[in-house]
Amino acid sequence: MSPTLSQERVDLDQLISRIQSVTAKDTRLMVNLFDLEKQEFCFANSAFAKGPYFFKESSWNSWFDHIVKQEMPMIKQKVNALIQRYVANKTAHPLVLHYHIYDTAHQMKWLQHTLQGVRTSGRRFICSYLYDFSNLKQIQNFLDEKGGVLLKHDEIAISCREQEVLQLVANGLSSKEISQALFISDHTVHSHRKNLMDKFQVHNTAQLIQKAAKQNII
Repeated sequence: MSPTLSQERVDLDQLISRIQSVTAKDTRLMVNLFDLEKQEFCFANSAFAKGPYFFKESSWNSWFDHIVKQEMPMIKQKVNALIQRYVANKTAHPLVLHYHIYDTAHQMKWLQHTLQGVRTSGRRFICSYLYDFSNLKQIQNFLDEKGGVLLKHDEIAISCREQEVLQLVANGLSSKEISQALFISDHTVHSHRKNLMDKFQVHNTAQLIQKAAKQNII
């Protein structure tokens, strides 16, 4: 079956109630619903308003403003492209993004953001799930210091840190910007990028991103 908006006819109020129940004690999980017809947010759970997060329910631009500026254009382009596909009633797979934001204390957070089309109460929405897994960086940093854990993708083995660097390269960040985002030296970033190109057997960044994307690594 082709990917499309979910056909489950669940009531909107029931969906919102369930989201609120599930996320009540999980301040790291943020969920919102974007009305495709009205082109506005109709719901965002409390994680967007409490703690370090801030979210206005008017438009996507208020959220884009929190994304690290070097990553924002790529993320904005992908989100808007997905919205346009759904508005045009075209099929689309759920979109999974990884990027950084600055919270209201100007602390950098690392997010995984999944966007999925849903249909409920006769209306169409994009449901977003955003999870803050910044604390996992401490584990990744430890693993990287100890030699890393190898992840195999079609016989290409990359470390946790290489995976992270690869994602940021795909997001359009320069080596200097990646070093600032990951709190590592420029030299370390260059080493990771060189190792990645060697492992993927490519000669430039464009080829690296293209090959990684084909293998669903980014």
